[in-house]
Amino acid sequence: MDSGPSKDLLTASNKSPVRRRASKPRSRTGCRTCRARRIKCDETPGACQRCTSTGRVCDGYEVQRLPLPPRRKTATASRVPAPVPTGFRFTTTTDEIRCFSYFQHCSISHLIASVDNPLWEKLVLQMSYNEPAVYHAIVALGSIHQNLEKHGLRLPGKKSNSTLERFATEQSLRSFSLLTKRRASQDPALRQVILVCCLLFTVTELLCGRPEPASVHLAGGLRILRELKAQRCALSPWEQQTTLDTYLHLQSQSFFMMGGPILTTDHEIIYERPYEDHRSTFTSFHEAQRTFAPVFNASCGFHVIFWKQRRGIPVPESYHASLLSPIRLLSCLNRFLQQLELFAAAPSTRLSAKEKRGVQLLRVITHGQIVGVKSCLLLGNDLSLQSLMEDYVDLHRMLKITLDQIQDRPLISLGVGLTPVFFFLAQCPDYEIRLWAIDGLLSWPHCGGFFDTKQMAHLVLQGLKTELRALRESCPRGVGGAVSFFNKEDGALFARILRSGKDGATERLMRLDE
Repeated sequence: MDSGPSKDLLTASNKSPVRRRASKPRSRTGCRTCRARRIKCDETPGACQRCTSTGRVCDGYEVQRLPLPPRRKTATASRVPAPVPTGFRFTTTTDEIRCFSYFQHCSISHLIASVDNPLWEKLVLQMSYNEPAVYHAIVALGSIHQNLEKHGLRLPGKKSNSTLERFATEQSLRSFSLLTKRRASQDPALRQVILVCCLLFTVTELLCGRPEPASVHLAGGLRILRELKAQRCALSPWEQQTTLDTYLHLQSQSFFMMGGPILTTDHEIIYERPYEDHRSTFTSFHEAQRTFAPVFNASCGFHVIFWKQRRGIPVPESYHASLLSPIRLLSCLNRFLQQLELFAAAPSTRLSAKEKRGVQLLRVITHGQIVGVKSCLLLGNDLSLQSLMEDYVDLHRMLKITLDQIQDRPLISLGVGLTPVFFFLAQCPDYEIRLWAIDGLLSWPHCGGFFDTKQMAHLVLQGLKTELRALRESCPRGVGGAVSFFNKEDGALFARILRSGKDGATERLMRLDE
């Protein structure tokens, strides 16, 4: 028989409900040290008393903070993975970890999209956990990369004042300050730290559309390598070799900015030592890359110098030797291409899917360099490029095949890329191929070191307009129905370019008076 509520129920009902403290948003102000310790900071100007009174070093206050990420209502996968564990030996903040995580999970995948590079996959990340200067330089690059994913690349000279860019500037200054404090250090590892930081500073400035300061950072690293007497050597530690490879690659692109080659390693391999003895054969894709690097860099340097002179920009005496040997360049490029085809066709060759795409990439880039050198020889002697039409058509076909194999279109890339191939095709006498190349540069905006597709498209487009204006002066009625000129009612001058396609002929209008 039920005599009423049990003792346990009465006891439970008489208990007071447990009061939970109302949650408050965590403070986002205060010095870096207090925020890392998760304690309230008194925010004393200069250095907080909470730190100094306990003998700690106050790391100061951040001028720029990032907005909080939006809260997600559902547990969907974020584009940026969760922040990495804080296994750092120094103070970090949540804003910094967000940008570091972006670099680790997004930026690196862009940098190695075409070919693998242990510099980004191993060396830079390994150093960041022990070297705060490298860490802050990475945070700056990750912040800028996020900013570009939101707003896109911009032409040099165009300014931005976004929160992410201001945060990146502060992080770069923090990294530079840390390096300056260690200037007198005898630490043997310091030079490698500076080399990595200079590379990170260079890439960050390039992504910001500032090639001039980027070349200053690059030159600083190149001078250190010159002091170390760095050379391409198969027996060198991988950390040294991959760092040198990246610096030499960027140097060959930067001749528009720099007063002369600081490291002459690749020039010596091509022009002073037998390139044929550098690597007579290769048995892996990695060896193929290493064999291609010197001739590609020398060829890029040749083209940059040639077009610099063609635009009337003075070239230092130290560059003239590079312009004297285009035939030597053609010989080396053709030899590499022959070895590449033998390697690809060998029954013993085993390649991953990424390496197969890499072989096709090297193939079309080499063909592009060959066409480019030939075009420079013709233009340098005031001859028409019409004799190269078969080469241009073949290169156009090969580039289409290569693009069909590339699924990922990264925003940043520091390896050998297709941007120069588009540039060479944009010199083709056939307007249809030329416009296709310009459209290709514009449809895949990305920063390939000092080769920025947006800037390059702007340059070749201006060159095409200059050529069309000159054509109008000599042939006011146009040429053979392919090109004609007209003025709109407001007086604006246009060129009408006819293009053939699968669905018949189409026309492209281009304004010439702006």
